This record gives sequence, C-alpha cells and structure tokens, in this order.
Amino acid sequence: MTRSMSKRRQEDADSPALSDFQRRQTERPPPALFSRSSISSVEPASPNRWEELKAQALKRINEYKCYGREYEDKLKNVLTEALRWLPEGGRDALAQDIIDVREDDNMLYDVFANLRTAIMEAAQAIKFDDHDTAIKWSSIYTAFPKTKAIAASKINSLENGITLRQELHRAFQRFLIALRPTGIPNCYEIKKWQPDEDDLGLRLLFNYQLPADATVTLRQAFGHEDKPLPSTDLLDMHWRLCEIFHASGMAEEVKLVEQRWFKLKHDLCGCSLPEDGSLNLEEVLHVAFADHIQV
Repeated sequence: MTRSMSKRRQEDADSPALSDFQRRQTERPPPALFSRSSISSVEPASPNRWEELKAQALKRINEYKCYGREYEDKLKNVLTEALRWLPEGGRDALAQDIIDVREDDNMLYDVFANLRTAIMEAAQAIKFDDHDTAIKWSSIYTAFPKTKAIAASKINSLENGITLRQELHRAFQRFLIALRPTGIPNCYEIKKWQPDEDDLGLRLLFNYQLPADATVTLRQAFGHEDKPLPSTDLLDMHWRLCEIFHASGMAEEVKLVEQRWFKLKHDLCGCSLPEDGSLNLEEVLHVAFADHIQV
C-alpha cells in the first residue's frame, strides 16, 4: 500500500491540472538543510578562518551551472547574500556545506533550495504541514542559531510579538521595515526599504514621518512592566531576512506569495462551493485558518 500511495502522489505531482499549492504538497522535499548533526557543533570561525571559508564558498557558488530548475536564477544571489547577512554560526555552517558539495551541482542546488525554504518559513511567507515541523525548525535554528532559545512550541509568546501602528505593522510584515539591534538593550536602528510606487500611504509614512537612520527604544506599556519585551534575537533574524530578500531579489517573491494569499482569501469571501468539485478545498482551508496560526 505504501508503494501504491507513493506512486499515486508522484503521478499527481506530474499532472498539469494541479495548482502550484498542490505541487508543493506532493513534491519530495530536498534533503535537510545543512549537514550538521546539531547546531551546538557549529562554532563561529575566527575572523581569518571565516574569510578563508567565505572565499572558498563564493568561488564554488560562481562555478555553478544552471540547469533550468525552479528558482535557479536566484541561486547565486541568495547564497552570496546569505553568506553576507546570516549571523555567526549560521553563515559558517552554510559556507562549509557549500564547500563540501565539491563539484556536485545537484547537491549545491539542494543547499540553495533548503536555505530558501528555511528563510521563507522563518518569514512565515510559506506554510508547512505539521509533519515538517521538526525539519523546518531545525533548518531555521541552523541558519539563525540564537533563535534556538525560542522553541517552536513557544512561538506564540509575547517575545514573538510587537505592537505597531497599522501602517508600520503592514510594512513590517512585508519586510519593508526592520529593527536592527544596536548592541544597547532594547534599542534598535530603524531600517527601511522603499515600497511600491502605488503604495502612497507607506511612501508618505517612510518619506515624511520616519527620519533616516532613526533609533527607537522599546518599552513595556504602562501597567504591564512585568511582561517581556520582543526578543532581540527574533528582531535580529527579521532584519537579516530583510537584507537577504532585498539584496538577492527574493523580495518580489515574498510579495507575490502575499498577494496570492490575499487574493484567494478575498475571492472566497461569501462564495459557495462549485458543484463540479473544481475548488481546491485543501488550499481554501489552509488560507482560511492562516490568521489563527500566524503571530
């Protein structure tokens, strides 16, 4: 039975009638991100050793040959910018795995595909099935070692929340604004990236209400001084994701994912199910409950 089910899933994945969402549910995921057995085994290299690792990894990235695979046009940019922006430990693990693939372009593509999946999941731009939870968090922890303190079961804690005015919250979710830790407790530099030309509200906010190179200090609300402030490690991860997305060209991909979900949710508002069974109920339910599981 296992063999027949596997065969049927593969046939479904090859069917042209399937949506992109269905394909993601049926495709075999690449091997787990990074070859490290545990994050604790990834020690940051010394400055000189890191420069050596980075140079070797960049050389291997530039030797990659394209084969027309999905998202392959972003492979070199994503891996290069990840080496630049991932924190210590994460960048070391990535560099070593890039070097370890030697001349195997298939393995290098797997490293890229899983890194892309991990940072998109960290950004909550793509949802995963429950059976992928351990794999995805292992990947995120490896790329961002300090987030290991925030277990997946505690992702809804106050440390993973922040209160912002509506326009800022929208920009934060779209990775157009980030809080970069300054090294001073609860003090952050405001980093921003220009929104689309037609987003006049955000452009007005960014150009006239948010000064350049501004800093902000987070504080508890009056009467709630005993509550924890947002996690510096998670805000650091969000900032680094913003840098990777915008420097590598992935920002447009994140935007398209958001638009697809927004359109599906609003197109389904008040609709009835078609009698021909053409509606993808799995995708509908996935989107319908998204707001209840996001943080």
